[in-house]
Amino acid sequence: MIQGANCGVDVQEQRRYKRVVFREPYQLATRKGELLGASLTFDLSAGGIRLRTDEFLPVGSLVSIQFSCCNNQLLTIQGKVAWVQKVPHADSYQAGLQFDENEENLFFLSEIRKFVKKG
Repeated sequence: MIQGANCGVDVQEQRRYKRVVFREPYQLATRKGELLGASLTFDLSAGGIRLRTDEFLPVGSLVSIQFSCCNNQLLTIQGKVAWVQKVPHADSYQAGLQFDENEENLFFLSEIRKFVKKG
């Protein structure tokens, strides 16, 4: 039997990390510090963040995102654009950023894990 959304069978969540609704302003920049835009986030996990943007972000772009989280602590995290989707009937996009698991991000990723775990 084929399983999938079109077969009336529940498809299991395949995300690696738990996500929580997270509506906060952010600033996005290139790794060289050039501002790419600012808007609001949608949700957050220990592995990445989903956001709204007025600018198209090419998949694979290396970026730095800054936002407040975890007791209003300002976080700056390196990552890359994992996916981009045009919002229907709007001049904006949704994008998913995957956080880099490097030395520079370790402390912030630890704080995000605690925040997400609390729900």
